[in-house]
Amino acid sequence: MREPTFIVAGGVATGTGSLTTLIKDHPQIYLPKVMRPECGFFYKEAEFKKGKKYYLQRWFSEVGDEIAIGERSSLNLHGYFNNVAQRTHALYPDIKLIFCLRNPTERAWGNYRFTALCGLETLSFAEALEQEEARINRANGWMSEIRPHEYRKRGCYYDQLESFYEHFPKEQILCIKSETLAQEPEKILYQVFNFLGVDTNFAPKSDEKNFSSPNVKNLNVQAVLRSILGRRIDEWTEEYREGQARSIGSKLLGYNLTRAKQPMLQDDRQRLNDFYAPHNEKLSKFLGWDLSDWN
Repeated sequence: MREPTFIVAGGVATGTGSLTTLIKDHPQIYLPKVMRPECGFFYKEAEFKKGKKYYLQRWFSEVGDEIAIGERSSLNLHGYFNNVAQRTHALYPDIKLIFCLRNPTERAWGNYRFTALCGLETLSFAEALEQEEARINRANGWMSEIRPHEYRKRGCYYDQLESFYEHFPKEQILCIKSETLAQEPEKILYQVFNFLGVDTNFAPKSDEKNFSSPNVKNLNVQAVLRSILGRRIDEWTEEYREGQARSIGSKLLGYNLTRAKQPMLQDDRQRLNDFYAPHNEKLSKFLGWDLSDWN
């Protein structure tokens, strides 16, 4: 069985869904047909313990003659606490890694909105930021691993990329600025195709899905719905999120959701901008990027 040559490895709420949607139809690229839930083999302890044979069978059994073989695991970038970089290198030292990096303030807000959509958030954004560390420390079970309330820390990109650059040569890592992906997709796609060694002239379909999350009208109602529906809520909210609310469940959830824009409060934005300023400066110097638009 053929093995992966690349991973779209992060981060959460940075545009990895948009990127994989744009590249998945390239005839020389293989990506699993179903990527929800995402793979997360190197991130999730229970998955990693199943071993390499399981990983290949589960995600790559349908590989044909494609040149670049990959999967998407957005949490990998944030796996600083469970040795994701070391695990990945141990099995695939030659694999290529793609990271999407978005304005961390906007990323935190997007992450919060998605967690609320999943019925896992009852606090305001300001309260959630204030209690972030305490909530992570007292989490248990799958919550302690997935860390749905880790909004601020996930935007410290330099700290999280460090372990990957320690284990992999820079030639095997491609960092993408999410804002450029949104504004100049052709430019980013050329970089990605060139990085993966596939035909750079391929033009993807223009009917890209909208992966932005709708907003929850009442956080407590959404949390109650999750307590009743369990993880089925994830499937139904995904339908709604992609504009395919066909099932009764997704239509019912729609009564507590809205597409109306919900802006971040200015105080929350300023607090995050101040927090991220030194982190962005380190990242800017490390990658040679102009990040003035992030501040």
